[in-house]
Amino acid sequence: MKRKSQGFTLVELMVIVAIIGTLAAIAIPNYRDYVTKTRRADAQAVLLQNAQIMERGYTVNNRYTCTSPPIVAAAPIDGSTKYYTIAVDDDGSCADDYFRLVATPTGSQVGDGALSLDSAGLRRWNKNGGGWQNSWK
Repeated sequence: MKRKSQGFTLVELMVIVAIIGTLAAIAIPNYRDYVTKTRRADAQAVLLQNAQIMERGYTVNNRYTCTSPPIVAAAPIDGSTKYYTIAVDDDGSCADDYFRLVATPTGSQVGDGALSLDSAGLRRWNKNGGGWQNSWK
């Protein structure tokens, strides 16, 4: 009696490895982009939260307080690893009737560029350090 071989041939295994490699080559960069966008959205939320706190202070005191650090000084709010530091007025233009909040990326987020939000509601993004755009998108 002849014994029938069972299992996969080398060619079949190599095809499977090639398919897995192709899927990984597509999925990993997409996942990294998704994570970067999610961290950026966290920073945007923290900027909006700090702007709201600044506006409440303006309502009470009739001026913005630019000398104190923001209430939430890093993003994301939860978790031990922070990917953005939040600061009031990075260029000295803060006044009683104007403020600018800036989220500066740190760690693995550095290449994504800084975000800013001012008292007029102007949202800006220094995408990849290539100059400020008047949008967060």
